[in-house]
Amino acid sequence: MDLKRSMRVELLSLVAVFLMGMPNATAQYVLDSVPDAELNAHLLPERPKYHNQIKFSPIRVVDPVNPGYELSYERSYGRFSTQLAGAILADPFSGTDNDHYTGARVAIEQKLFFGRSPKVRPYVAMELVFHKIDIRRKDLFTDDPRSWRYHGDDSLYAAPYEDDYRIEKSMTTLSGKVGIQALLGRVVLDFGYGVGIKWRTVRHFDRMAPSDKRSGGFGVKQQAYSEGSWTTLVMPLNFKVGLLF
Repeated sequence: MDLKRSMRVELLSLVAVFLMGMPNATAQYVLDSVPDAELNAHLLPERPKYHNQIKFSPIRVVDPVNPGYELSYERSYGRFSTQLAGAILADPFSGTDNDHYTGARVAIEQKLFFGRSPKVRPYVAMELVFHKIDIRRKDLFTDDPRSWRYHGDDSLYAAPYEDDYRIEKSMTTLSGKVGIQALLGRVVLDFGYGVGIKWRTVRHFDRMAPSDKRSGGFGVKQQAYSEGSWTTLVMPLNFKVGLLF
């Protein structure tokens, strides 16, 4: 493709020299018959040879909060591309300390590329993600969530008890991202990060005392597993590797 484009540019250059010796009217007629895209082809950014990508996310497997196996398909068209991703959520390395963890994640991402290089392609993107997760775990609960601050001999101290219960969690995330794709022959590397908003709903089932609260103070897990609806800030980060075709 590059050789053909170079030959066209050289041929047009010879035509231009030839036209300099023609009458103006004849030269203008010949130039008008050549499409502008052909005249300016050497000035346009080079486009990727392949337009389809299949990618795997190794980071998703070791995600400490929502691990799983994720595949994505991306289709490029000009300076834009659309990516569809799906993940089966699982915990292969028992990194979440849950007794049971299953779910699904689907996402759509729209990218806008800039720059002239066909091999290294920076981009900006918007991503919309949906999660549905089912969890079984054991936690300590108490009727006074502040009692963890007190000593065991204190009259305000309420001894926590262990409860085995189920969690249903659904989340929707909208994020703006920046990233870069590197094309190495038929291999693509894709790194992106950003900031966005997450809408999360958590529901508990099979609780001994549904009104009691988790014991242990405030933390990431306290927030992740606490029952209720929340809106939080998120900073998505991902790395994908795949094949072009």
